[in-house]
Amino acid sequence: MQKLHLVGFTTDHKGLILSARRGARSGGFQVALDEALVAAVQALQASAGDGDDDTATDDGERPPRPRVESALPVREIQARLRQGRTV
Repeated sequence: MQKLHLVGFTTDHKGLILSARRGARSGGFQVALDEALVAAVQALQASAGDGDDDTATDDGERPPRPRVESALPVREIQARLRQGRTV
């Protein structure tokens, strides 16, 4: 499945223009803003609006998760990996 990025609205404001390239100023794809699409987006927003802090940004990308630091020193991790343990 190809990921598309929002470029803008059609001139009649009845559709969305999408591009395969991020940050493009023109696009090769168009999606009509019909009632089914608007209802699906509203249902998605309602289900995602339950207080979940890991939501998508304006461009549709999810923010990176915070990196979890290990309490073990690097040498201990390396020794365990050499012993055959998994990450």
